[in-house]
Amino acid sequence: MKITASGALPPIIVLLASLSVHARDITLTEALLSTLQNQPEVRVAQATVREDKGVLRQAQGAFDWTPELNTVVRTDREPGVTGNNSLDFDKTRTVQTSIGATKRFRTGISVSPEISLIRTDENKFYDPVTQSGISFSMVIPLLKGAGKVSASADERAARKNLRATGEAQVHRINRLLFETVSAYWQVRGSWRLLQVAESGLARAKQAENIVGALTVGGQFAPGSHQRTLAELNLQEIAVDRRRQLTQSAGQTLIDAIGISEEHQALRTVTPLPDPTAPRFDPVLSDGDLVNLALARRRDLAAARHSLDAHEILVARFRHDTKPRLDLSLGLDYQGIRANTHAPLGSLQTLRRDLSGPDYTVGLTLELPLGKNVAKGRLQEQRAKAQMAELEIRRLESAIRTGVRDVAGRIGSIRQRYRMAEKTVELYESVYQDTREQVIRGEANINQLVDIGDKLTEALLRRTQAATDFAVALAELRFVTGTGTALAHDAEPDSGSVEFALNDFMNLPEPDF
Repeated sequence: MKITASGALPPIIVLLASLSVHARDITLTEALLSTLQNQPEVRVAQATVREDKGVLRQAQGAFDWTPELNTVVRTDREPGVTGNNSLDFDKTRTVQTSIGATKRFRTGISVSPEISLIRTDENKFYDPVTQSGISFSMVIPLLKGAGKVSASADERAARKNLRATGEAQVHRINRLLFETVSAYWQVRGSWRLLQVAESGLARAKQAENIVGALTVGGQFAPGSHQRTLAELNLQEIAVDRRRQLTQSAGQTLIDAIGISEEHQALRTVTPLPDPTAPRFDPVLSDGDLVNLALARRRDLAAARHSLDAHEILVARFRHDTKPRLDLSLGLDYQGIRANTHAPLGSLQTLRRDLSGPDYTVGLTLELPLGKNVAKGRLQEQRAKAQMAELEIRRLESAIRTGVRDVAGRIGSIRQRYRMAEKTVELYESVYQDTREQVIRGEANINQLVDIGDKLTEALLRRTQAATDFAVALAELRFVTGTGTALAHDAEPDSGSVEFALNDFMNLPEPDF
């Protein structure tokens, strides 16, 4: 599985990309590259694809030519009469050499050609004798094991399983990328929220300074100053909590991008996308997004390939319930020659035909009575195919629900952001006016504190809405399966894909 990344520049191989994990600042692109480069689950996904490629090669090996070379030397002794009429043993030495091959085709037919040489030396004859032969045999299945539906089922199922594994692992990596994007935006949002909380703390300190000065001047009672100090303490507690949340979000990002724990000083620098930007105006309806997801989701494609593999094996095991009836055909040609001096005999013996070619025709019938093994395999495989079909239906239903939920959430978040932005503008103006009124003694300090709290709350809501929008935008890419694309000129079962890094910051486009 080759993984590439594409953005403004041409696709680059991620394994060649370099990222300094010691850098304090990290962009979204660097975070995604680090995930692909350092996340152990990416290596697990690649290893899983290689494992299934090995299974496919094993299945393909059943159709390889298998050559065989045999050499046998044999010495026989039997009683005989020597030249002086005394009993002795006649010795016969035989050297037999044969070379052949076996080949099984995807139609179920198997062939076995062979050439053999036999040299015989007997002490009662002066000249050695060489016998040679050429044979060709063929086995043709007529029922069980006949045709591609049975003979090549394991190979075709392994190829489908490889494609299923490749698609599933691409979806797995796509999920890792989404988790990285989500963690990145959470860190970015946490920093922004911390800044908002600190600005609220600064406003509380300003109010405390004003109240303190007015209390010293006798314009306010000491109780007003104490209340302001209490509000200041609450703001400090809120800031401390935001710091803890920011640290926790940073640890989540570190885990997502797969770097060691010693490099924790990361600061996200890619700005959050603006929810009010025109490019986020809906182009596709919810129905179009659902159709796009059903066509592009890698896990759904993997489930479909898995179902195809199960159906291939169902057809094979159904075919295997038939009895076995094989037709065997053979053709032999032999020759013989005396007084050959080659140590292993000579092929010149083929020029002398002893009795012409020999023909062999045979039928082999294998008729299991119970067929329990074949029927059991068929029943098991049918159940697996049914479960795979149900898994496809479950995924399709979950995809429809998930896409509509995220699409609706994006629209709701944009509206929430607009309202929060307007609220911030109003409270900023009111806060400045009230602050001036307090200084002139025309307004109560409590009003300034309350408006400052509401301004901080509005700023927090706006920042949280921007963070939620960025995460939902990446999630929409994930649930529609549009965060990845098949690499250029890549085979469907190669697992080679390109990840367009900037796609996680844009709405899905129509798939024409």
